[in-house]
Amino acid sequence: MTLHDITRAEALRRGALLQVDGYQVDLDLSRAGDRTAADFTARTVIRFRARAGAGTFVDLVASRVHGIELNGRALDPAVCWTGSRILLHDLGEDNELRVTADCPYAASGEGLQRTVDPDGTVHLHTQFEVCAARRVFAVFDQPDLKAPLRLTVTAPDHWEVFSNSPTPRPRPAGPSTARWSFPATPPLPSYVMALVAGPFQVYRSQAVVRGRAIPLALAARASLLEASEVGEILEVTQRGIEYFSTVFGQEYPFAKHDQIFVPDLVPTAMENAGCVTLGEELLPHPRATEALRERRAETVLHELAHMWFGNLVTMNWWDDLWLKEAFATYWAAAAQAETVGHRRVWATFANGKKAAAYQQDALPTARAVCAPVPDTARAATAFDGITYAKGAAVLRQLAAAIGPEDFQAGIRRYFTRHRWGNADLQDFLAAMDHDRADGLAGWSEQWFRTPGHTTVRPDFDLDENGGYSRFAIRQEPGTAPAPLRDHRLAIGCYHLVDGHLVRTDRIETTIAGAHTEVPGMRGRRQPDLLLLNDDDLTYAQARFDERSLTTLREHIGDLSDQLARALCWGTCWNMVYNAEFAARAYVRMALSVLDREPDTALRELLRLRVAAAVERLVHPSWLRTGRRLLADTAHRLALAADAGSDHQLGWVRTMADAAVTRGQTAFLCDLLHHVQALPGLVLDAGLRWTLLRTLVVNGHAGTAEIEEELRRDQSAAGRLHALGVRAARPEPAAKEAAWQQLVSGSELPLPLVTALVGGFQTIPVGGHELLEGYAARYFEVIGELWDRHPYGVARRLAHGLYPRPPVGQRVLDLTERFLLRPDLAPGLRETVGNAGQTMARCLDAQATDLRSWQAHLPKPADSVVRLAFRPGAAR
Repeated sequence: MTLHDITRAEALRRGALLQVDGYQVDLDLSRAGDRTAADFTARTVIRFRARAGAGTFVDLVASRVHGIELNGRALDPAVCWTGSRILLHDLGEDNELRVTADCPYAASGEGLQRTVDPDGTVHLHTQFEVCAARRVFAVFDQPDLKAPLRLTVTAPDHWEVFSNSPTPRPRPAGPSTARWSFPATPPLPSYVMALVAGPFQVYRSQAVVRGRAIPLALAARASLLEASEVGEILEVTQRGIEYFSTVFGQEYPFAKHDQIFVPDLVPTAMENAGCVTLGEELLPHPRATEALRERRAETVLHELAHMWFGNLVTMNWWDDLWLKEAFATYWAAAAQAETVGHRRVWATFANGKKAAAYQQDALPTARAVCAPVPDTARAATAFDGITYAKGAAVLRQLAAAIGPEDFQAGIRRYFTRHRWGNADLQDFLAAMDHDRADGLAGWSEQWFRTPGHTTVRPDFDLDENGGYSRFAIRQEPGTAPAPLRDHRLAIGCYHLVDGHLVRTDRIETTIAGAHTEVPGMRGRRQPDLLLLNDDDLTYAQARFDERSLTTLREHIGDLSDQLARALCWGTCWNMVYNAEFAARAYVRMALSVLDREPDTALRELLRLRVAAAVERLVHPSWLRTGRRLLADTAHRLALAADAGSDHQLGWVRTMADAAVTRGQTAFLCDLLHHVQALPGLVLDAGLRWTLLRTLVVNGHAGTAEIEEELRRDQSAAGRLHALGVRAARPEPAAKEAAWQQLVSGSELPLPLVTALVGGFQTIPVGGHELLEGYAARYFEVIGELWDRHPYGVARRLAHGLYPRPPVGQRVLDLTERFLLRPDLAPGLRETVGNAGQTMARCLDAQATDLRSWQAHLPKPADSVVRLAFRPGAAR
């Protein structure tokens, strides 16, 4: 069977030829609970218009096709079905296509996913983005051929069934089965058509907006949703519908809004029209931390914004993926800012998503926000920090540049012009450009169509009184070549006042080219902290002068402004990642103030970055010391934290991840076995597995303890934890068993892959010999694994199994040779190339860490010695 990607050229031809009037889809899921039933039957009727006599194709991936009928004429599946396409010839002006096929249930997340719980309970959900609707029914699977869907489902009669339209009352269809006939939807792109079915626990409510009652439903597997979570999520949804309806000038587009937490969802969430699916990781037990609750609220708002951006108005093709993802990211943050505060939300964005975008934008594979996407395989690689975070940052710049009122007016024109249709970058700019004499073409070329980022640095001289006699801003390309851009940015001057870093001056200026003089800074006293891009007005990496860096080492915790503090932390992290600041200095700086950081989201992010710096960016000779320091700090702060607080739980988890000494592991062992206790700390199943993993990795527990814990926790999550902990055993046989399971020919669910990869890559300090032999084997098998699995699983394997430091230059050499192969899939080439570049950066950072620490000085950026890795090979 040949599984064709859909190319942009094919989609353009098909889009110009066809107008789809509607889909009528009948799915028989009555045997979904029977594990021996690998397939379900799909009957599809498509009505569409075309040019008489023309030919085209319909997308369908199936196990078998029973019948195809075009305009009353039977077609032979053996002749016209290729395995993923039905070839059609001699079309009429008005056409009716009927297809009956058996399609397979998915186990790896694309199509109709079937998850079977340990007790045999079955839950189903669809995941169609980018082009997986064709795995469930016959369809023109491209975003510009929008059409109404009328869905009928036959399923066990005790199930709850959801789709894009309101759920109808089921009618009996046979012994223990029922039939749900959903009303037709508005015109939808195929990737947001949806079905969710199973014995879900459902909570129903409604949002009342300007007199209109919008039915809301929240559902999850039994016992996963707590009443407090239900109320909180529904409140966020209500506020979001009110906010977006007002700002966009368009009422909520659909008849209802369901949100269903489903198992084995590949993305964190999916914006199916009126039927959003969310991953169960957003529902941890026994309670969600404040940081996770904020992340969940942002996710709910992001998917809700998609009801307008993506569903009401859809991009023509995946070139303009940013038209939905960047906007959903931006508006979710804007909506959250209405509740929790402007500077806090944008501080979290700047130090989280935007900081990650800078790292990705510095890779050789960096692309523009709006870039050509030749086919659906390449489209799958575009769901990244460039599209989401850089796109959102650029939109924020645009709103600041033209003014929030004009920006909002442009958004409203955009929806009015393209409601229920499609659009591209030029359509968006036309809506924004309305009555603007200056136009946005040049600005758009710089920010939407040009990859990479630039770095800005202060360049100054001081007079004898410590004031600036000359001040300029130097702009240079980031680590990936990028043209210099025009920036509107703020310069913040902060002085130590009564032990606090306080902003005493702020100057806004526009810079262009490599060197821009700033006359307004002349004569001003040099501040203790000079912050370029204060308030985060532009998309550019800033750097500190030596005085500012010295100030931050001692006083970053005394910087009271949330956004300024986040920007400083983000810049320090970026300097570590780019081998401009010693990783161990960053670790010590962060650990000295983490207990005083009041922002929960920033504190959690810093905790993760410190752990990442210890594991990947400090020189290996300091790894054990770094881990000991981190675990000791975590132990101290866990003991001092408020009973039952998020802070306490976070530090216990951090200690478990870093523990390296016998005393540290003994404390965790005592916690696990209730010999010691921390007031208020709930030792739930997830935390127990975390503690056990640490003991196993350090040789203080083994197979017997794993099996004992599994008997205690027979849940689906418990089985995944057990898989991962088994793979984490510091034994060659355990690593080989995990490797064989990952490279075997069977279809692998993404959660299983994630658990196995995580355990396989987990080794004790000094245990790198356990994985040394797998570096060459990775490059021998990863091409075949990529071709065999759906994109989500394939990418997790390619990225997750890539060898990790300190294997060094040998792996970079293997990577270069691998990337020279002409037959590599684009997504695999990009994933492996980026992994190699990240490895080179880690090794550079380790070398700088060692040199800088030996000299007790940060290593100047212009003297970094890069390891040999040719970026061009990754293109």
